[in-house]
Amino acid sequence: MNNSSRHGFLRCAATAATAALLAGGLGVAQAGGMEVPTDPSHVNAYMGIGYGFQIRTGCDGADTCEAGRDATKIFGGYRFTPSLATEVSYYYLGHMDKTWATGNSNRPSSTYINSSNQEVLAGTASFEKSKTSAFGIGLALESEMFPNAFNGRFVQHLRVGLAVTREVKEQTWDLTSGAITDGLPTTTKKTKNRVLPYVGAGLSFGLSPRWRVFTSADTLIGPDRNYYVFSVGGGGEF
Repeated sequence: MNNSSRHGFLRCAATAATAALLAGGLGVAQAGGMEVPTDPSHVNAYMGIGYGFQIRTGCDGADTCEAGRDATKIFGGYRFTPSLATEVSYYYLGHMDKTWATGNSNRPSSTYINSSNQEVLAGTASFEKSKTSAFGIGLALESEMFPNAFNGRFVQHLRVGLAVTREVKEQTWDLTSGAITDGLPTTTKKTKNRVLPYVGAGLSFGLSPRWRVFTSADTLIGPDRNYYVFSVGGGGEF
């Protein structure tokens, strides 16, 4: 399966899973007549996990750019009012592989200080692979979407906060003759951490007084690229 087909499959699977879970929950509600409290304050803490896809930017003029589209979100929160919670979250933001052909003016370059104490060109990158994850903390606002219907099962969620992203990047270099003579490595690995703001919105549906399914759309806002994460999953309240 090629990348476009796989990405399309992930989108369809996420949509189908959401529809199936919501349909199943409605069936349970209709069949069992189960009542779910309309006030979310009946529990103080919650947690959940979701899987989905993402839209990433940042191919930077590469000749080939394969960005992993799958994403995972793990989150938990504590309500200090019936509708306002503090929330922590973890995002796995997938991988990205980029290749630059010889002669591409967009190839990243690197310099170093040689034995003559001069800054000279070390080489240009031909291949790069990276993986990114993020840990966030912020506030989440909850409210019933249909307060006069569905026994308060539908809840909408808005969130805002700060996330620390961790990017591990490995690059392969075409070194200059001087850099080869000076023994520079052809492959380098480095880690970059950044603090980014994030915003998000979602909709959850109560299957029972303690279990919910949810959909979520989050955006991590960076100075040079954004991460758009869409997920569907489930969680518990206690």
